[in-house]
Amino acid sequence: MSRHARRPTPRVRRPRLDAAFLLGVVLMLGLAWWLKGDPPPGLPGEPDLSPYQGAPLLLVYGAPGCAACLVQWRTLEHSLPADLRVLHLAARASKTDTRPADADTARRWAASLGVAPAAVLPADLPQRTLPALVLRDVRGRWRFEHAGALDDAARTRLDRALRSEGVE
Repeated sequence: MSRHARRPTPRVRRPRLDAAFLLGVVLMLGLAWWLKGDPPPGLPGEPDLSPYQGAPLLLVYGAPGCAACLVQWRTLEHSLPADLRVLHLAARASKTDTRPADADTARRWAASLGVAPAAVLPADLPQRTLPALVLRDVRGRWRFEHAGALDDAARTRLDRALRSEGVE
């Protein structure tokens, strides 16, 4: 008998996928979806903000008659970066009113703030705590949210979110 006849046949190796590899694939797919996915919808009653995508956008929620909203805007307006797009949303006719805001409400709020009427849109957000801020990235995703008076910690978070979006 020759020595080659005794040699066993080679085993066919089948690739095996272990759990860590599969978990890594799932995480990478999730990251790709998050980076490439569709922007999330806005709040119910919020106007369509898709025309404002393409650059970071700061949404400032307020209402005529909301003194805290006016004070917060006055402290923010001069300290925000000049290249940041800002859009005001008039959430309701007054702080105590639960009716949705309309075009007249938006015009009155623009006059109170001293901004162009085109920079204020009415929004049907009767339950929104005022004042409030939301920073959206170039694709419309939320990067910062704060409701109520803007304290030092919230201002630091806003500044950090602005820097991460390349707005300084």
